Amino acid sequence: HIIQSLSHNDHKVRVIAARALANLATTSDSNNKTSYIDSLLEVCANRASSTELEWNANHGALLGIIEIFRTQEPSLLPTSKSVVESSMKLLFQRKEQIPPSLLALALEIKTYYLGESSSGFMKKQENLVLSCLEISKETAHVVGAADLGCVIGRVAAENLSDLVWDVSVTRNGRYIELLNSLLMSPYYDIRLTSTKAFKKKIYAKIDTLLKHEDKKTCVDLLEAVSCVFVKALTSELKTASSRIEHHPPTVRRLSRCLLECLYASRVLDHKLLKGETLWRLAKRMMCGRNISEVDPDDKINGNCLEIMAFSFPKEQSSETNSEQDTNEFVSLAQKLNDPLGPWRVRHSVARAIDASSLLQTLHDNTTSNISLALHREVLKLLQDSDPDVRFVAASCVRKDQGQQSLSSSHTFALEQAYFSIGSSSGKNANCLLLSFLDRYRDIPTRMQPILDELHMSISDDNDIMDPSVLLNTGTSRKIFEDEEPNSYEEPLLALHLAVFTIIKFGLNISQHDVLKKESDYCADLADGANYIIDILAKQCSNCNRGGILYDATRHNSLFVDIQGTLLACITIVYLGLDSSSVFLGVQQAANSFVSQYDTHDASHGMVTLHPEITKALQVLATAKHDDTETRSEINCLCFLVPSNCSI
Repeated sequence: HIIQSLSHNDHKVRVIAARALANLATTSDSNNKTSYIDSLLEVCANRASSTELEWNANHGALLGIIEIFRTQEPSLLPTSKSVVESSMKLLFQRKEQIPPSLLALALEIKTYYLGESSSGFMKKQENLVLSCLEISKETAHVVGAADLGCVIGRVAAENLSDLVWDVSVTRNGRYIELLNSLLMSPYYDIRLTSTKAFKKKIYAKIDTLLKHEDKKTCVDLLEAVSCVFVKALTSELKTASSRIEHHPPTVRRLSRCLLECLYASRVLDHKLLKGETLWRLAKRMMCGRNISEVDPDDKINGNCLEIMAFSFPKEQSSETNSEQDTNEFVSLAQKLNDPLGPWRVRHSVARAIDASSLLQTLHDNTTSNISLALHREVLKLLQDSDPDVRFVAASCVRKDQGQQSLSSSHTFALEQAYFSIGSSSGKNANCLLLSFLDRYRDIPTRMQPILDELHMSISDDNDIMDPSVLLNTGTSRKIFEDEEPNSYEEPLLALHLAVFTIIKFGLNISQHDVLKKESDYCADLADGANYIIDILAKQCSNCNRGGILYDATRHNSLFVDIQGTLLACITIVYLGLDSSSVFLGVQQAANSFVSQYDTHDASHGMVTLHPEITKALQVLATAKHDDTETRSEINCLCFLVPSNCSI
């Protein structure tokens, strides 16, 4: 009955009958299992190649063979494989007359009886690839050719991958030509599936290739294969007459295959392609878009950035990229380093910065905006939510500072990274300073919605609503808050590490004149500090009505902004960077606050403030430029730094 159902007019019935046949073979008596499977396969093979039956019967028989091959152990199929192979030969002899759906199944069946351990296995693989390419030409315009093209692309690429990456083969040139024909096929479905199948195996193949002793042979093979990928990418992009007509998944996979070859060449200390060739290719992949038009969620743009990275020389040389190219690379990295975007794109940003070696080649010119921007992106990546991104970012720091390894603990690794940046003779002081000044701008806008909810905002009549009538719906704050772009990031930890590093290594920032160029940073920081002191004064003047639950300094979001702003002000004063004396008013306000609200007088309410905030206010009131006591107090205020060493 099952055999008869394989000839049913309904396609689904034939599929289910094939599965039932495989189950029947699986549950048969173990003593006669081999002979029973042989008999089933022989019946199906004869029906598959028969010219007397209709196409539905041939199709069902092929489905039955595939299901049996998929579910049975190879050791149970030695004799039956030869029967099936003979049947497939008869079938392919009249391939011009056979529907594409049957040819697709026949090609899949051929992959099961190649026999890896048999003699002439590689020759069989080559013949199978040639058959695929021949069939693709003969059946391109037949109904159902799309499904057949998918099978042709996958089967050919899977077998060709084994042949291309085998360094012991003397005919690699022939196989690379076949790969070129496959990846540049005029038929969309073949290009799509062949690229996908080849990419799946490339990682393991390159790992094996790099273990080979003959490095020259490996380099020659990588050069030949990478040229194929460049041609295929160029051809794929040429098919687009506008920005959106090329097939993004195919472009993404081809570019990833090219990148794997480029990374392998770095391991072998060899440059595969000219920098200008890679740069032009990356620009073509962007389809003429400006940096502002680039989509940070598109993984192709991440691959573009990595390809751009390989256009830069690994070391300082006369063949350097233009300053415009370098600026464009940095701008694209900044655009793609979006915490709300896919982690793979941010991973590409980290790998691109690492591969470009710009952190090292620009090491003697770190006062430039390019080096400063790159270091800031690396510091952001070190606190990324994805561990793989953080790992690659740490690798950038290791190479930049000539270190061998970082701690496996994220916090200690982050500390080591900051210390590594700080230990480079103060060249990266700009980066550390701006890393926290940028964060603590526009404090009132960020704090006000939460303060409205706590009813701690300043008003003319100094009135505070009684907690018993406070309703969440009566505030301007959203009921459902926006998610943090990067929930893993700890901005206060980053601030403490930056300040601790600047003070620890005595970094000279004034020589770079950063704050003259970024005077808005100082003004915004001073405004934020004055705003915070006013809020705390209001809280203390009302004896912290409402208790600890309504204490702004103990709110998990507000504490970060309050303590961070005060610590940033103290650091600016200690470093002597208050050229316009905007922080003199902040210090006077802090001194007035500390004098008015005695920390030991409970009636004034200051004892309820968080002790770290109280301490920061006291230090700010008395902070002095290059003062030993201020230096020691800053050390204590950086309480999140895991290191036990003192400044």
